[in-house]
Amino acid sequence: MPWRRDFDRDCEPLDGTETELQGRVLVVEDDDSFREILVDLLGDYGLEVEGAVDGVEALQKLGLRRYDYVITDIKMPGLDGRELIRIVREKYGAQGPEMIAMTAGLRLDLKALKERCDISEVLYKPFSIDYAYRCIERLKQEGA
Repeated sequence: MPWRRDFDRDCEPLDGTETELQGRVLVVEDDDSFREILVDLLGDYGLEVEGAVDGVEALQKLGLRRYDYVITDIKMPGLDGRELIRIVREKYGAQGPEMIAMTAGLRLDLKALKERCDISEVLYKPFSIDYAYRCIERLKQEGA
């Protein structure tokens, strides 16, 4: 679940003094409870967050409005996260949202995964909301 800290190395815990983040986030996750928790918790930090149950719904939502970040599970039935990322990159290019992958799989080589899938960051499940916040905060600061 997103509140555990198992894979959150190098993540400074939130202490309540963080500034609110701004931007639109689309969370793409086939597990309903996980998606709802992540949407709610990220929304608590000032982000405008919506959820999508799969890649097909995500593409529909991306066609209706602009998102700054898409956080997508890699393994989903139907249109999975890798294919979603590929389609978004083809359609929107550098003007598209930052793509953040979530995976519960093995810890993969982050650099290779970022290059192969053209993503900005990877969140390894289970992760804390602190880590997700810091990830978005870092991307925002980098102007990525």
